[in-house]
Amino acid sequence: MSYCKYNHDVIGSSNLRDINDFLYYAVKNGIMTAKEANQFIVDVNNKDSKLPSVNFETFVSDTIL
Repeated sequence: MSYCKYNHDVIGSSNLRDINDFLYYAVKNGIMTAKEANQFIVDVNNKDSKLPSVNFETFVSDTIL
């Protein structure tokens, strides 16, 4: 964690909240499009995982305002 703090990196986990936060950050900072983030959730859920469905087009625009 010390390395990440001083090198501006992050540590991720498979925690559902962390995944949503990383996707939000990626969309907000132009790393992924909202469409790509939404598709990621669909793809993961199609593989029998349990990510909550979030519409990033709406989610990101609502939280940035």
